[in-house]
Amino acid sequence: MGRNLVCIVTDQCAIMKQAIPNCFKATDDFPASRHRLCMWHITEKFPAKLGNFLCKETEFMEKIKKYIWSSVIEPDEFEQGWKEVIKEFKLEEHVWLSEMYDMTQSWIPAYFRDKPMYGLIRTMSRSESENYFFSQFHQCGSTLSEFYIWFESAMDKQRNETKRLNLECASAKPVTVSKLFLEDDAAELYTRVIFYKIQEEILAARDDMRIQTIGPEINGMKGYEMKDAKIKDKIFQVEVSKTHANCSCKKFLMCGIPCRHAFCALNHFEVVKIPRQLVLNSWMKNAENKASLKDFGISDEHQNKESVSAELTNVWLCSEREKAVDKLKKKKRQCKLCNSVVHDKRTCPQNMKAASAKVQAEVLTELPVAGAEVETEVAEMLH
Repeated sequence: MGRNLVCIVTDQCAIMKQAIPNCFKATDDFPASRHRLCMWHITEKFPAKLGNFLCKETEFMEKIKKYIWSSVIEPDEFEQGWKEVIKEFKLEEHVWLSEMYDMTQSWIPAYFRDKPMYGLIRTMSRSESENYFFSQFHQCGSTLSEFYIWFESAMDKQRNETKRLNLECASAKPVTVSKLFLEDDAAELYTRVIFYKIQEEILAARDDMRIQTIGPEINGMKGYEMKDAKIKDKIFQVEVSKTHANCSCKKFLMCGIPCRHAFCALNHFEVVKIPRQLVLNSWMKNAENKASLKDFGISDEHQNKESVSAELTNVWLCSEREKAVDKLKKKKRQCKLCNSVVHDKRTCPQNMKAASAKVQAEVLTELPVAGAEVETEVAEMLH
């Protein structure tokens, strides 16, 4: 049985607006597909609708984009910020802006904060990229056989690129910068592209986060309130434990990547490995073969990030630095005679001296007997 698409992103095509609700209706098994408008197509219309002077010679676009593209604010914060900017530039009576404001639930990220992975599909860039890629392998007027051959060539190119990236991830470890165990763990887990995004969040957690208050630890959970140096007048609330982290910015829910606020709290809570409830199998190096599930013997239901298995949470992949630290922490074996960690009882110098003295004593006790026997033999030979 098929299922409806979760989300469909289009431009402001009136025909698509009518067709999508009729074609992807809600059923007993699946909800209706949600129609979302491409943010890029809308923002590109601002100069044509409002004029180049307002968009390029004033601070209007800079101020309005701060609320349009932000995914860390709630809908009421967006509405308040939108109205303040519109009032500042006296655009309350602008017809097109009023129409866009009435459709904000179809294109503003603030209204999609509670939808899993919706932060990755704000524009039509993915489909545009695919269109450009396949357009390099065919021409208008091609026959069906020619189209098939060129399509296979395009797929071969994608397969070769996938193999190259897999080899790059498997053969080399990306360079870490922060010297934090969390970054080392991320380098072991994630693919190269995702690691660089995680690294950006970790570096921001180290440099831009300012912890305001720290709550008491209750049942293994501790609460933090912190400010982001790049986002003014916004306080983020984070709850962390050894196995989980939850932030009010909801970046993990929207994009599947832990946020900088969570990394800051985890580092302060002395967590050295990224909680596996925050690691999606899709971002891991072995995601193509689902090795993250097969290797650990975990069923497919645990791929759902909202119900992550405790088994996967407890699987730790140690980095080389952490292995060295654990090795140093291990209690070293000591010699039972002198308590030295350089050698054991068998190779202890004291034991060697005792053994040497014993041998010398045995030799000395045997020498008089040997001397008497020699004298007896000499005497017999003389007679």
